[in-house]
Amino acid sequence: MPFILYGYMHILKMRSNPFLPLGNFNYRCYSLLIAGLLFSIIPLGAKENTKRIVSLSGSLTEIIYSLGAQNLLVGTDTTSYFPEQANQLPKVGYQRSLSLEGILSLKPDLVLGTEEAGPPETLDRLKKLGIKVLIHDSKPGLQSTLDRIQLIGETIGETKVAQEIIDRIHKNVITLQKNTPWKIKPKVLMVFSRGRNMIVVAGKETSGSAMIELAGAENYISEFSGFKPLTPEILLKNKMDVILLTDMSLKALGGKKEFWKLPGFQAIPESKRPNIITMDDLLLLGFSSRLDSALEELQIKIKKSSK
Repeated sequence: MPFILYGYMHILKMRSNPFLPLGNFNYRCYSLLIAGLLFSIIPLGAKENTKRIVSLSGSLTEIIYSLGAQNLLVGTDTTSYFPEQANQLPKVGYQRSLSLEGILSLKPDLVLGTEEAGPPETLDRLKKLGIKVLIHDSKPGLQSTLDRIQLIGETIGETKVAQEIIDRIHKNVITLQKNTPWKIKPKVLMVFSRGRNMIVVAGKETSGSAMIELAGAENYISEFSGFKPLTPEILLKNKMDVILLTDMSLKALGGKKEFWKLPGFQAIPESKRPNIITMDDLLLLGFSSRLDSALEELQIKIKKSSK
């Protein structure tokens, strides 16, 4: 509106100038009026109209679906298997080894990923080709999850729905933490595997540890940060109450029977073995719009399995 007023005032000023050629008057005046009308219709800072998104993370794909913006998705990485409909979308490879050609073939105007996306050369190439690439922080935790949902909501123009999800998660997580189903924190060991030759345990500052602590339990590992190879010494330090694995990890090991044949675990008498619980990989470690549901399920399973 101020811009239109400025154009109108400028017209009056120009008409009062007898030395201004009429043709120039018409051209400049109508240009100002048109510009003023455009500025009054198009809000300043309006976001670019995103129509084709490729998601490079199962967590981000979940968030996009929860925001009701799944119609914008034209492709995802292979970790995007929830909800079920996401499996029908074209895949561009695993998030750490993405296919440049696969992404380009989908003609996206926005590529969303986390710090785990790669290789870096692929992301750099996309940017050089003029494709917008947004990389979000993959740090596990309640606040980082809420921030991620808010940022994606702002990016695709779904801020209202994003805020509703944020409010729900925050409320439910606080309630779960205030009403933990135990008086003494159970000690939970998280084991992660992609086969018998690649078995690690979750130390501090890992997604597994963050989930255990958010659920109100205690990580069995407190001596180191990150994931480290499983050794018999780790299992001897203290009594553990529960062993936590993802569904894929237990499957990779051949099931519970084969799990107890692993070095260190095979020495534990059957009567003293802690219970094993499992959860879906993406639900447990995704830190997405299902975070509150994941924590509730984890609490229930820990409670039922604690001896």
